[in-house]
Amino acid sequence: MITKEQWDVFNKGRKIKSKIEDHITESLKVILEIYGSKLAIWYYSGAKEGMGEMRIYFGEILIQVEMQENPYKEIYFVDECYNGYLNCSFPVHFLFLSTDEIKDKVSKFNTKMEKEEQLKVKKEKAKKSALKKLTKKEREALGLS
Repeated sequence: MITKEQWDVFNKGRKIKSKIEDHITESLKVILEIYGSKLAIWYYSGAKEGMGEMRIYFGEILIQVEMQENPYKEIYFVDECYNGYLNCSFPVHFLFLSTDEIKDKVSKFNTKMEKEEQLKVKKEKAKKSALKKLTKKEREALGLS
């Protein structure tokens, strides 16, 4: 037998879990939109059917995300508390942020990564251009032949 108080605690826990799952869903929609994709479904890692059971590992809720567009794109994110792939785990500290705050954090990171990638491409083009201008002897002298 259980008591009424135990039943109330159980029900309260279910409501909180539901609220957490709703927040994860809305957050993933916002995040995937930034990366040019859409959420098809998500569930807890290791689920044999349905949502499965929440597992938390080192400040991350382990999840699996299925996307409607760009289904194999890995969505990487880094901040002061998290370093990982958002389609494999959801940072616990995101539960304490609004979807607008999450969108802002992820957008800033994504913009920074895009700028770094553009800079890499620009440097590579400049390097190739410079190499084309060198004579065969100059390339050999620099050990680039």
